[in-house]
Amino acid sequence: MIKVNGIDRSAFIDFGSQCTMIKESSFRELDLKLELSQLPVLKGFAFGSMHPLGRVDITVHVDFVEANIDAYVVPDEFLNHDVLLGQNLTERSEVVIHKDNTSLYMYSNIHELSKIGLHSVDNIKFEGVSTVDFTCNSDIDGHIYIAGNSCFKEGQEFILLPGIYTVLKGAGKVIAVTFSNTTVNLSKGRLLARAQILPLSIPHTNPPKEHVVNMIACTEKTEIEKELKGITMNMLNIGSDVTDEDKGRLLRLVNEYRDCFALTLNELGKTLISDDIIVEVKCPITAAKIEFIEAVKGNKIQILKYDKTTHQFVINKNSNWYFQIQGQLHITQRRLCLLGIWTGEKSPVHIEYIARDDDFWNQKMESKLVTFYMKCLLPELVDSRHTRGMAIRDISLQYKENIRPTLSQTQNNHDRAEPGPSTRQLILSEL
Repeated sequence: MIKVNGIDRSAFIDFGSQCTMIKESSFRELDLKLELSQLPVLKGFAFGSMHPLGRVDITVHVDFVEANIDAYVVPDEFLNHDVLLGQNLTERSEVVIHKDNTSLYMYSNIHELSKIGLHSVDNIKFEGVSTVDFTCNSDIDGHIYIAGNSCFKEGQEFILLPGIYTVLKGAGKVIAVTFSNTTVNLSKGRLLARAQILPLSIPHTNPPKEHVVNMIACTEKTEIEKELKGITMNMLNIGSDVTDEDKGRLLRLVNEYRDCFALTLNELGKTLISDDIIVEVKCPITAAKIEFIEAVKGNKIQILKYDKTTHQFVINKNSNWYFQIQGQLHITQRRLCLLGIWTGEKSPVHIEYIARDDDFWNQKMESKLVTFYMKCLLPELVDSRHTRGMAIRDISLQYKENIRPTLSQTQNNHDRAEPGPSTRQLILSEL
């Protein structure tokens, strides 16, 4: 439940919707003033697109967020709840969202909250991605928000990932990432960042549950090795001309670099940040040596667009990168992708968090991938055309290339025929 103009209403939060919508019946019950000028066409909604009945100004109160936003009035049959909250609320700069597998909470006015310093517990050495223990001056329990922090002092280049972290008895962990080839050394008591203390309770709801991430530091290789099954000789496909001595050397080599190989889908894409996160880093050549914001404005980075109205970056779901990341998230069964984009020394690495989108996968990817596998890849594995110098199968031909040619066609093409098995009809159900 949320409050709209001080009155309780049911609501659904849609992070993919660019606008907020409200049922016609709720609009009439709230006695709102309807604006009819300059109305857009709502696309991707109501079985395609539709014209809203009008636009209204409303004040919404969700958890700790209170904001005045526009909402478009739509017929009741198109919404299951009184209000659908979109990006004109969720993407506001003062809004921070804490979401886990069972709950979602919204905070606002982050800059007005009490701040607290986070200091390193001990002398720390780390490289790559790691968790850093911190302590604060106050013996608090709860959640804090870190907007992120960076250090580019030579030999100590690192950033702290922004987000909401749990504090228990004034202590906790943050995720740090280094960008140099050398180990970063931080002295005991070093100020890591300043964080905002989030409220402990939320009106009309229960307080947030403790959000604990199962993190493993990059330096803790012994823990990683315990999780990975060793590679044995019978797992390797080695030619008969290889000596036993060379086989043994190869086996020792692949086990030495065991964390570079995935034997199961659970191991594929595994990162050292969390069991539920994958990491993807892009260094687009089109944006090389260009300041990041200028690269986005100039459409040099395909996955991001710059909204001139809100002055914010918007994920482009039509980009190849987005399709790739959604594929990786679904194949590895992970929840979140940490996408790092580096354009050169003029700008720090830009971090975006992309969540697994099941609707996107179901509507735009899965059926196409299944079709490609069943109609192109699997037939090629069973009845290869490439090895016979023939064109690969085209999905649009609907298996026409697999139909046995007529006698006249066979005679006309006899001189051009390549050695190998004859073309034959392939029935997948019999495989």
